Amino acid sequence: MFNFQDKKYHFYSLNASTMLNNPWTKGTIYILPQDKFKKSDNNIVHFNEWVSHEHVKPIARLEVGIEDFYFRDKVSTHKDNESLLKTWLLYKVRSKRAKPTMARNSR
Repeated sequence: MFNFQDKKYHFYSLNASTMLNNPWTKGTIYILPQDKFKKSDNNIVHFNEWVSHEHVKPIARLEVGIEDFYFRDKVSTHKDNESLLKTWLLYKVRSKRAKPTMARNSR
C-alpha cells in the first residue's frame, strides 16, 4: 500500500522468476507493538512502511493461507529487472490480465 495526496492505493506484483516458482504458501502474520516502529519516509508518494531498529517480541500470531489474501486475483507479474516506477505505472493493465485462478492453484 502507498499513499499519494492522502489517498491510499494497493498494488501487488511479483517478479516473473518468483511466479514461476509457485510462491503461494501458508504463513504467519505477526502482530507487533506499534510503539517500537516509525514511518520509513515522508515523501509525497511513499509506501506505508514502518521500521524498527530494535528487536521486538510479537504480541500475537495469526496463521494464514492464500485463501485469506483478499487481493489474490489482483496480483500482477513484472520483469525481474524492472524498475519500481514502471511496475507501478503498468499495474492496472497487468492486474486486469491476471487470471483469477492463478493464485488459487496452490491450495
